Amino acid sequence: MLVPDHKVRRDSVKRLHNHTGVLAMIGMLSALMLGAVVAVPDLWPAAGGGIAALVVMLAAIARPRRALIGLVAFPPGLLALIAGRIGLSNPLMYAVIGASFIAFWLGPRRVGHPGLVVGYIGILGLMSLSMLRNQVPDAFGAAGALTTFFFYGALYSLVLNIAPADASGRRHFADALHIAVLVSVLGSGLIALAQLGPSVFTAFNVKLFPEDTGLLYSRTHFGYFVALGFAAAFPRWLLARERRLAWAGLTALTMALVVVSLTRGAWLGSLVLAVALMLLTRRWLLLGTVPLTALFALIPGVRSRLTSDLAGGALLAIQSGAAGSHRVLLWAVLFGVALRAPWLGHGFGYVSSLYPSIFFGDDQFVTQANALVYAHNDLLYLLLELGIIGVAMYVAAAANWWASLLRSVRWAQKHVDSAQAPLVLTCLGAGIIVLIAQSVDNGFFIRAVFERFAVIAATLWLGQTAVRHDETDFGGAES
Repeated sequence: MLVPDHKVRRDSVKRLHNHTGVLAMIGMLSALMLGAVVAVPDLWPAAGGGIAALVVMLAAIARPRRALIGLVAFPPGLLALIAGRIGLSNPLMYAVIGASFIAFWLGPRRVGHPGLVVGYIGILGLMSLSMLRNQVPDAFGAAGALTTFFFYGALYSLVLNIAPADASGRRHFADALHIAVLVSVLGSGLIALAQLGPSVFTAFNVKLFPEDTGLLYSRTHFGYFVALGFAAAFPRWLLARERRLAWAGLTALTMALVVVSLTRGAWLGSLVLAVALMLLTRRWLLLGTVPLTALFALIPGVRSRLTSDLAGGALLAIQSGAAGSHRVLLWAVLFGVALRAPWLGHGFGYVSSLYPSIFFGDDQFVTQANALVYAHNDLLYLLLELGIIGVAMYVAAAANWWASLLRSVRWAQKHVDSAQAPLVLTCLGAGIIVLIAQSVDNGFFIRAVFERFAVIAATLWLGQTAVRHDETDFGGAES
């Protein structure tokens, strides 16, 4: 149906009016930066980064969906490296946070899963209250962590509020974001393979991995990140009606990256999500191939990782707990510390102020010689910093999303041939990977993973709203 010219003009004027204030603010800030640079030449690096951030925001205003898809698709480690060199790291984060507020205020004001949002705001409130009460042992680290938590929420909100209005458009937008996650994983995988060189095919030794594998801070971060790519590729291959061979290749490639990462949490998460998805879609023949994954143990590097904690002897393994990972000992000690301030915790930023010598009489801890104490469990981290109240808020928020996801999974199980089914199963796979990362590692602070999980978590709602005609079975959440 043709749209009347007067309606097109009215909509164009409305969009221009909505953006006028933002454009004026960007123009004034650019002028101030350029003026400051003329007066103080040493400001060039910071000003250059700020101006670049404003250009990014302008592009995002003009094409917000494409800008977000591009941001998600770019390898996060490479983006951080480039942004850090030109002083763009913080401005880019602030630009996304600002864009999310603008999109919410001028857009449809969607919140997706209300219980999740309430719990999330409650956690941010507790963090801010802790800082206002000066109950912050590490103020600088706490401020950075608070900004990071804001950033996760900003990405979630941005996805919801720039999504198309029609159901089909929302589904395609969600699918594009999932593919963007896969693209960023493949890009990071190529970077890691370039870093490793021939050693990945010869020694395959964990000691040969660079500290910033894939430019992602550590090998563990890289492992969980590429597992997200497997979560995006595997359900599309499982349910593909077209390009099945291409999806098989992408699934195999991401699985290879997970194996190469030598990250046991990523191995476990990928195996659990693969089995869960095969059971849900009743791929019984394929399920029979799962025992063949044991053949990976024939690879020297994999076998070494599976048995490395036991190499020091059975007595050492028993004493350190959890087959030598020391996590049981760490959790027991930190849980005792958490009970000293059970309700509101020791204050936001407390964990980053701890050193192994405080508890263990040694300058370093566990086999990788960490100089700092990490909780290696996100609920324990929240218990230490925000107490039982903080844990309860997070559990309530996560439970709301998981309950919505499980309703969606039940719907997808009945409609495996629908276009929404791969979206739902990708959300399930990503949820499994992040849940394991949060259980045995520091999930909140594996930024590359949690940023993209925030995006994927929001697409669950987009997939739900795309099937309102069947909402009795689907059980989606209202905005």
